[in-house]
Amino acid sequence: MPRFRPLLLSSICLLNIAVVMSAARADHDGKLQILLMGDSTCIGSICRKTDPDAHHLEHVIRDLLKADNDIPATNVINQGRDGEFVHGLITSGRYDRDIKPLPGIDYVLIRYGLNDRGKRKDFAKNFPNDLRDLMARLRQDHPGAELILMPTFPYFRDQRDEDINTIVRAVAESENVPLLDVHKRFAAELKSAGPQALTYRRVPLKNVPEKFHLLIRPAIYGQQVIAMGNRYDTHLKDVPGWFGDRHPNLAGYHVIGDEIAKFLAPLIKKRIAEKDAASTSDQPTVRVAGIVLKWIRTEKETNYQRAQALIREAAAGGAKIVVTTESFLDGYAIADKSIPLLQYRALGEPIPDGEYFKKLAALADELDIHLVAGMMEADGNKRYNTAVFISPEGELVGKYRKQKLQHELVRNTPGDQSLVFDSPFGKTGLMICADRTEQSIVGRFNENGAEFLICPSGGMFGPRSNDPIVQSRSRQNGKYIVFVHPAEFLVTAPDGTIKSRTILGDRLLIPKEEIGGPLDQNRVFYFELPVSAMSES
Repeated sequence: MPRFRPLLLSSICLLNIAVVMSAARADHDGKLQILLMGDSTCIGSICRKTDPDAHHLEHVIRDLLKADNDIPATNVINQGRDGEFVHGLITSGRYDRDIKPLPGIDYVLIRYGLNDRGKRKDFAKNFPNDLRDLMARLRQDHPGAELILMPTFPYFRDQRDEDINTIVRAVAESENVPLLDVHKRFAAELKSAGPQALTYRRVPLKNVPEKFHLLIRPAIYGQQVIAMGNRYDTHLKDVPGWFGDRHPNLAGYHVIGDEIAKFLAPLIKKRIAEKDAASTSDQPTVRVAGIVLKWIRTEKETNYQRAQALIREAAAGGAKIVVTTESFLDGYAIADKSIPLLQYRALGEPIPDGEYFKKLAALADELDIHLVAGMMEADGNKRYNTAVFISPEGELVGKYRKQKLQHELVRNTPGDQSLVFDSPFGKTGLMICADRTEQSIVGRFNENGAEFLICPSGGMFGPRSNDPIVQSRSRQNGKYIVFVHPAEFLVTAPDGTIKSRTILGDRLLIPKEEIGGPLDQNRVFYFELPVSAMSES
């Protein structure tokens, strides 16, 4: 057996500075903020040196949590540092510089001990006090964060690991904080996969016989040989120290990340459930219906008749607010620039004097509903992508003009106001499609007093390209968002969780001859939207 070399958690200065600067950017942006604190076995700087584009610890945790639809988007911040120990973190000023200012931290996972054992005088006495000091600072500076202590994984693989972990467990119990026992999981994986499976190999190049240098050239980094796995074990297993480095390799970080994600998921869901219970207890609701309906390009009468049937169904189902998609009347004709300009412009109409606005107003009056409908507005020579808000009396409560137009700018004019409209259910903000991607736009609804947001939409949809954006906007602004799209109905809560989501096919648009066919998937979806107050409509 090669002799296990002493603990050396050294800095790789330039690389580590770059990694930490990147990881330190706490992009609040409406996401759950998860902070990782620890030493080189947390930051994994060697893995970042050999495989900069790989999934590192924070990425593993983030993407495993992202796969759970009941958990909002997360931002996992890795603040591990090579060679760090708790007392040094505090006395060097790094805590005040890098940890204290981070915004909106929700969870802090703390894993120290390896360097503390080697660097802290009177380790057995001072290390537990250092942990308590760190936790007290975190509680003061991040009062909304839940603290979680972690024992170290099997690093020394002897009594030294247990000496560290006994202290960590005792502090967790005395401080009444959760203990995430990554040591147990890592040890089990080592037993299953082999003692060297989850750690990398790192030795000085000068220790490797020259006859192997050409063979191992991909693993040579300056004057070191670094291998993430067992590729070169056949040749180099007898090189002194070849199996001596016990830092996790990429596979090891996947084990640690998987255990962290499994531990965090129920904690996050429990916190969300408790917030929901507190926020919705005895809270009134209003039934909102989304009309998920495929577009027929430029066919206003056809689109109106198709939507009318579903709007009637929604009213019969008890909906008090009914929402169509973006530009449902013209079938989002702006997407097709081959439509002659005059024909395109003729699809718009003045509001409230246009033919189809009057039809929609009469329908809202007949059915006694609030109706939010997407249509093209003609105002003189200008065309707007507009959503109208119509009262149960058939009156125009207000209209909202889409602000973020992108490709639409060649024919449409952008709006410039994040308008909020009074209703019996509270102040209602309307936005359209791409507006949701801009916090500067959505934030102004918040500033103007919106109590919930409705977003008729088209374009991107689904859990990969759309839903995390809507979740972030909800959480960032503390608002419910109702998102209605030709292929999706989505409702996100103020904490960013998904309250309702259905994907209906993969088409936004169908040709007229496909009406009633297998591609023509449409449906009314309902959601009981919590509101702050209800008045007589």
